[in-house]
Amino acid sequence: MKSLGFRNFRKFENLEPLELGGVTFLVGENNSGKSTFTKGALLLGNFLKMISGKLIDVDIMDPRKQEFSFRSPKFRHVYIDSFYQALCNQAQNGVISFKANIDDCVIIVNVVEPGAFFEER
Repeated sequence: MKSLGFRNFRKFENLEPLELGGVTFLVGENNSGKSTFTKGALLLGNFLKMISGKLIDVDIMDPRKQEFSFRSPKFRHVYIDSFYQALCNQAQNGVISFKANIDDCVIIVNVVEPGAFFEER
């Protein structure tokens, strides 16, 4: 993974992708987002492992939705139990978005909880 960023994830409303090196150190005060960044990387990495081998069957014009659940046993070490626990409290919409650059590909994963945000009519 060469870079990672996300929107509406935990404390970050918009974290532009940060460039990563072979070894990357996260340094900062308590509650500055180091663990959130690490959890985002783990969630995205595990999700991509879950769908690896399935991407070849995805039609770009009509992509099949892949199931993402924070309660998946593959994510238990991240300690996020629900969409609402992961959603930034400053979010303007109900979409958590992960963006990463892996090799020469840009990967964007949007996690949506149906009914998370309702528009008033």
